[in-house]
Amino acid sequence: MEIPVFPLNVVLFPGMILPLHIFEERYKVMVHACLQERQPFGVALIKSGRETGATATPYDVGTMAAIKSANMVEGNQIDIVVVGLKRFRIRHLVTDKAYLSAEVTDYPMQEGDPQVARAWARRVRPLFTEYLRLLEMAANVKLKLNEIPDEPETVAALIAIAMQIELRDKQRIIELENIEEMLAAECQLLSREHMILEFVMETKDRLDHLGFGPTGQMFLN
Repeated sequence: MEIPVFPLNVVLFPGMILPLHIFEERYKVMVHACLQERQPFGVALIKSGRETGATATPYDVGTMAAIKSANMVEGNQIDIVVVGLKRFRIRHLVTDKAYLSAEVTDYPMQEGDPQVARAWARRVRPLFTEYLRLLEMAANVKLKLNEIPDEPETVAALIAIAMQIELRDKQRIIELENIEEMLAAECQLLSREHMILEFVMETKDRLDHLGFGPTGQMFLN
């Protein structure tokens, strides 16, 4: 199956909402074609290259994106909102169009042991709750999340979307074969992020107790 592919500095997960501002001519052509044919396009993280200019090389695993809304804006540009559908794996890239395309195969989540998945979900949920608390404190913001779901696949996707981590870490998560592996990886990443956020908060508290004297030297308050 051949699909248009949009290399971006973002990892799109199934179920994730992503607004995009389309201004390059090649991607305006792509969006118009997708709207006319009512077909999704692929979003894949850039492995090398940039979002603009010469065509970037994407990672092999990405996610199909369905266009939910499209609006023309000033300058003949397009604002769209897409939602992630399902994962795909690139077999080879196709460069005979104005925009990048690829021959892809579906990359569905493999079925593992449901009991193991539920056990990992129970383990990761409190870690995620604590991560959100620390993130709120470190960033001094109020995060809106009504409740954390119980279903392992939904939990795994929610955490992958919400974690403020490097894109290469998110790419590693989306490439994993099953839910158990995703949840296990997220446990490790959340534990790491806890330590980082706790260090940030401790450092902030220490700085709050320091002041600068008239000569510019730092003194304890």
